[in-house]
Amino acid sequence: MQPFQENSTAGWLRELAAVDALSAGMPPSLEAVQKLRAHGRMEAAIEACRAVLGGGFRGPKAWRTLADLLTQSGRRAEAREALAEACRLDAEALDIAPEERAETAAYLLARETGEEPPAQAPAGYVRALFDRAAEEFDQRLVGRLGYQGPRLLAEAVTDRLGERATDLRILDAGCGTGLAAGYLRPLARQLDGVDLSPEMTEKARAREAYDGLHAGDLLDALAESEPYDLIFAADVFSYIGELSAVLEACSGGLEPGGLLAATVEAAGRADYVLGASGRYAHSPEYLERSLAEAQFDSAEIQPAVVRHEATVPVDSLLVTAVRAGTESPSRTR
Repeated sequence: MQPFQENSTAGWLRELAAVDALSAGMPPSLEAVQKLRAHGRMEAAIEACRAVLGGGFRGPKAWRTLADLLTQSGRRAEAREALAEACRLDAEALDIAPEERAETAAYLLARETGEEPPAQAPAGYVRALFDRAAEEFDQRLVGRLGYQGPRLLAEAVTDRLGERATDLRILDAGCGTGLAAGYLRPLARQLDGVDLSPEMTEKARAREAYDGLHAGDLLDALAESEPYDLIFAADVFSYIGELSAVLEACSGGLEPGGLLAATVEAAGRADYVLGASGRYAHSPEYLERSLAEAQFDSAEIQPAVVRHEATVPVDSLLVTAVRAGTESPSRTR
């Protein structure tokens, strides 16, 4: 989409002077755009916004403003083009490899438009997101959002395993800063953690609760490790829509009879949806079907609230399922 090239007789300037004489001669700016918008001069506001972009200010905020104006004016195809440009610029601003930017921009666009979502959030985007958030992550997630995922999921594990919840070989998948470590360490003979974000992994290392930590992809970590008794995945599948590959990897990464425990956000009838938050939500039916296809038995799915957004509870699910087989975490070692 080409921005507007301003000229001295631009109509938006005349419109602006008509609604606010003090703004006569005002250079192109988002302030001028909002003045026109507030007075219902939508076409003039669009023209002014294009003038802002044509004048060299091409940040994502200006493109999103243009997209919003075009949407309000019923020009949805043009609005999508403007929003796509904003998402492209957002992706360029992230600390990700150049070859990952197009995929990230497409994911961001799907998040904002509600279009058909990609199968999962791009790894580079997730890594950059959590690297940037690592320093204040615990304070924000627990202090501001009331995050209870690790505690609730650990309780579901101990309820499920009973006396067998001891001496386990555990992988804390998507361990983040290690919020789950305090709940898992008492259950563990060995506690390992893996997370895409190196910055988050270093925060987890500082807790000195893990026997092994790996900054990298979960599927790679599972492929390279001996099987676990428990894979604990709190808030991990929220960044994956299509779960077949990760569930198959978890199944292969567990001993027969081993337990997968995960939290997910709850969706309605759709298999999975990508929300405006950038996280995926999954339906119980999809989870049951996907777990069965990945050779899990005895799936238990319980409603829960693991976090809040703007003080509103986020409907979530606690999932536990047993890797098909005859052995179990209580086997003799």
